Amino acid sequence: MADTIFDKLARYYDTELIEPLRAQLIGRKIVAVNPKIKGDEIKNVDINTLTDMGAATISYNIDTNQLNRDNIAVSTSNVEIPYLFRGYEIPRKEYETFKAKGISEDSAAMLSAASVVGDKEDAMIIQGWAPNGSTYEINGLYQGAGNSYTTSKDFGTYGKATDAITGAIELMNADNVYGSDWNVILNSVQYWELQRSRNGTSGLRELPDIEALIGKGGIYYSSNITAGTGLVTAYDPNRKYFDLIIPADIQNDVGMDSRQPKLSPIYGVVYELARLRIKQSVAIATMTQI
Repeated sequence: MADTIFDKLARYYDTELIEPLRAQLIGRKIVAVNPKIKGDEIKNVDINTLTDMGAATISYNIDTNQLNRDNIAVSTSNVEIPYLFRGYEIPRKEYETFKAKGISEDSAAMLSAASVVGDKEDAMIIQGWAPNGSTYEINGLYQGAGNSYTTSKDFGTYGKATDAITGAIELMNADNVYGSDWNVILNSVQYWELQRSRNGTSGLRELPDIEALIGKGGIYYSSNITAGTGLVTAYDPNRKYFDLIIPADIQNDVGMDSRQPKLSPIYGVVYELARLRIKQSVAIATMTQI
């Protein structure tokens, strides 16, 4: 079937939203997207929660009686993947301009819709999705964290941020989550306290030490993190501990009321299918009282 003018307009809008969203989205900088699960028809995904094997054995000989065979313990559940979406209306003038010139002079309505869908995606990844406002249907990183560093360490005092972040990492290390790279997600209050943090005697900034500590990871701030709290997660590009399932990435669908083709406004919706999948919650640590 040949493309309609609405198909072409939707694809045009899809290219328009890429760069603004790339700059906006925080969750995708922390959680890697799984490239293997693609297709609008995919509405469910398995979540395999893993428990590692027992300890290995050292010996000069391998005795059959010493093999202690076991396997990785896997607990599987099948869950739905929700739509994240926002509708918008395209001025008839913009539609006619696109028909005539192949360009849209004003994509503001679409970009605004894409922005709030991006906001909702970040909220789902970082905190989770609670349809009734309190009970989480989907746990985000914070709600699904398997570790929590609860010792009071006010980021407004030099050295306390280092204490809290290393304390969170040590908790993950104790659960066999190792590595030299970590991500840190803060509320803007603690983020800027860390930016300003200096030793009162030497004047040295605390931030460069923490940047060296987290390696390839990053330090981010988000309104989805409550002031006085934060997150530390394993840097996980290989998706060992968690991944983001996006069968249908953020895109546009455009059409009109066929009952009034000459008069109908042009309607659009920005939507995606997306869900965070946590495989090993111990690779995520919350920080409180910071």
